[in-house]
Amino acid sequence: AAGLLKDLRSNLGLEKLQDLRILHRYDVENLTEELFEKAIARILSEAPVDRVYRENLPEDTREGKTFAVEYLPGQYDQRADSAAQCIQLLEAEAEPVVQCAKVYVLFGDLTAADVERVKKYCINSVDSREASMEKPATLAVDYGVPDHVETITGFISKNEEALAAMLKELGLAMSLADTVAGSIIVEQVFALPGLGRLLLSSIGNRDFPVAQCIVVIIAFVVVFMNYLADIITQYVDPRVRLS
Repeated sequence: AAGLLKDLRSNLGLEKLQDLRILHRYDVENLTEELFEKAIARILSEAPVDRVYRENLPEDTREGKTFAVEYLPGQYDQRADSAAQCIQLLEAEAEPVVQCAKVYVLFGDLTAADVERVKKYCINSVDSREASMEKPATLAVDYGVPDHVETITGFISKNEEALAAMLKELGLAMSLADTVAGSIIVEQVFALPGLGRLLLSSIGNRDFPVAQCIVVIIAFVVVFMNYLADIITQYVDPRVRLS
C-alpha cells in the first residue's frame, strides 16, 4: 500500500491523498460453518499478521472512498484457485467456490474525478473490472451457450495492419506477437499453408537453414512489436516514465 500511495502521489499528482489501505476480500460458498471457520484461521488469513473482518469493512475505513477490483469472468485468479484447493485439503469432499477481490480505501480530500483517476490507474481493463461492494446472493455463474459463434475468415492472408485491426475490433486480450506465434499451431492443426507449417515441415525434413530463417523472422516481428508497444506505453500510461 505504501508503494502504491507513493506512485499515486507522484504519477497522478494527488497531493491531497493522505493515506491508502488495501484489503483482500474473499467470497466463499458451499462450505459448512465449521469448515469455513477452519479456512479463515488456516488458509484465508495468517493470525500473526492479518486482521479478519466479516461481512463489513472496519469502522476506520468508513470515512474513506472505497472501490474494489476483481478479475473478469473467465480470467484465471490464482489467489482464488489456491484458496479453493487448500480448502479441499482440509476436507476432500468439499466443493468450495471462491472469488477474490482487492478493496482499495482512499483517505483524503479527493474529488470524484480524483477517485476515477485512481480507478483507471489501478484497474487493468484487459483482465479486470470494478467489483460490486455488495454481498453477492450467489457465486454461481450461468454461462449461456451462444446461438452463433463468429468465424474469422482469411486469417492467414491478413497482413500486419489487418491483424492489428482485427485484435482491436474483437478486443482480444493478446498482442500481435501472440497471433504470430499462434499461427504455427493453427496452420498445423488445420493444414493451412504458411510460415508456421513451413517451419515445422523444415524441422521434420532437417532443412535447418529454412527453419533458422523463419525463426529469425518470427523473433524479429515479436521483438519489434514489443519495442513498439514499449514506446507507445510511455505516452498512454501515466505510470510509465523514461528515466
